[in-house]
Amino acid sequence: MIGMLRRLVRRTSAVALVGVCGWQACDDADYLPRFTGGGVRKQQHSSGIMASLVKCTTPNPFVSMCDPSQYLSPNFISDAVEVASPSVVNIIVTAESIMGAASSGSGFILSKDGYIVTNAHVVELIYHGRGKKEVIVTMWDGKRRNAMVHAIDKQSDVAVLKLIDVGYAEDLPTSIIGNSGKLRAGEFVVALGSPLNLQNSVTFGIVSRTARHASELGLSRNRSEYIQTDASINEGNSGGPLVNLKGEVIGINSMKVQGMHGLSFAIPIDTASIIINQLINNKRVIRPYLGFKMAPYIEQNRASKLGQLKNEVQIKIVEVESGSPAYQAGLQRGDVLVLVNNKEVKSVRDILDCIGYEIGKRITFGIKRGGNTSPIQYITVVTAPENY
Repeated sequence: MIGMLRRLVRRTSAVALVGVCGWQACDDADYLPRFTGGGVRKQQHSSGIMASLVKCTTPNPFVSMCDPSQYLSPNFISDAVEVASPSVVNIIVTAESIMGAASSGSGFILSKDGYIVTNAHVVELIYHGRGKKEVIVTMWDGKRRNAMVHAIDKQSDVAVLKLIDVGYAEDLPTSIIGNSGKLRAGEFVVALGSPLNLQNSVTFGIVSRTARHASELGLSRNRSEYIQTDASINEGNSGGPLVNLKGEVIGINSMKVQGMHGLSFAIPIDTASIIINQLINNKRVIRPYLGFKMAPYIEQNRASKLGQLKNEVQIKIVEVESGSPAYQAGLQRGDVLVLVNNKEVKSVRDILDCIGYEIGKRITFGIKRGGNTSPIQYITVVTAPENY
């Protein structure tokens, strides 16, 4: 019994020490970094256990020892919300009909002249029916305002609204736009919006994956990628901002998997910004067109020396449209894309980034066909056909 209690005390001491080393700032001990690793030396005697455990811990090389800037404030979520929330709005679209139709969602103010970003599916009701339609925007402080749909793009699920009652000298709160390209899996994020019309709601989570391709979600005609997060995004959150801990918008809350918890998706702001600029300037999105569809495949190869299976991601062409630039260049279904503009292809994102939205530029592809490398193929980007 005494021996059991002694072992219990030792374990409790170790747990307590990990708690101290993990979260308490370094006041007077040189051996208490924020995060610790390494093993714990076993002791034959109970005396000196704490001192021995402390000396055996080693600092995480990725975190500076005792650097106060590495610690999160107890109010780190509130700090992000305080920065982002003033520019977040609730959107309600109503349409006169026999049944009385309405839709709602969220959005965020992009500019001082009253442009607001939201999801296309939040406001598409405005294009249905012949009755009177109205777009009401409720600010974070509760003030209700009138807006109009400036432009909409159903394929990307992005829409731009415009407040129609902005005063000449009015100082609208605007969102700070971040950089979704620098996101890493595991980063903290905050979703803001009006789920079920419950305004000024905040949820918190992490980035589960930085680039989940639309094809993995069953969206075959969508070439976009999404930020996957476990922050709760529910009906009414759509169109609201997903922000980082600086309060910067890094995504547009878009959808969730029905019946599942912790599976929500946001449009990366880097992608959305290109769409938004085109909608503001052109009221439509001019898309590039090459004429082929692609998807990632996992190829299993046996390592030559270790005899272990090694998974390699390959980007394969799954369809080539007849008469398209890709068809004319000789690309075929089953070809593996290994190079784009002389750079190695590691993901679908690599190819999409090279294609971009510029019409008329020339793109080179290196492909493998039947295990053999084929000559470089040159394809000129053209404007996508209507309703593509």
